[in-house]
Amino acid sequence: MLSDIEKFSNTQQHQSVIIPNVIDSEYFRYKESENRSNKIVFLMVNVWRKIKNPFPIFDALSNINSEIGDFELRIGGYGELMEEMKQYVISKKLENKIKFLGKLEKEEIAIQLSGAHAYLFSSDYETFSVACAQALSCGCPLIGPPLPAILEYAQPDKDILLVSENDEKEWQETITRFMMNISKFKRSHIAKEASRKFSSENIQTLYETFIDKTIYKND
Repeated sequence: MLSDIEKFSNTQQHQSVIIPNVIDSEYFRYKESENRSNKIVFLMVNVWRKIKNPFPIFDALSNINSEIGDFELRIGGYGELMEEMKQYVISKKLENKIKFLGKLEKEEIAIQLSGAHAYLFSSDYETFSVACAQALSCGCPLIGPPLPAILEYAQPDKDILLVSENDEKEWQETITRFMMNISKFKRSHIAKEASRKFSSENIQTLYETFIDKTIYKND
């Protein structure tokens, strides 16, 4: 996000600091799920618009070798793209692999994140992505393209597996790699670090520190 601001303003923001959103820990926190399936569960939740671009993921899933493991993609949300997504899933004969959950409330999203093995995102652009921050807060690792806004708080190969190109081939290879290395991602560690980053206490400290260094530095 900072790089986008610098590009837009054609300046280097030497005194800038990234202050993330606060994530509601009442809902989005680590807990062992009693509902985590034996199959590998992927989750996506969005207000579905063109910019969210889930179709490379659908294409990739249609080619995943079943010998690697059984899997399911759960999709929550609503939006103008939803009907096209449902028809695309039918055209790919993925109805038994992709389940549409409809609009979800906070508590329902948190339950789904606790039960999912990874959260997928294929957006062309993000300014922060509350959904990805919520996923990490629940200990759910991310899989998606290297968007600058998300890489400001997600660490590659620790809590996010990067898809180098947002296309079918790269998604297939990255999802397959994740399925073969799920144990590498430590959910409790992911959630602990996310809880620290997105807590109201940390956000308050970041604001106060930034104000002290800028507004009051010459007093």
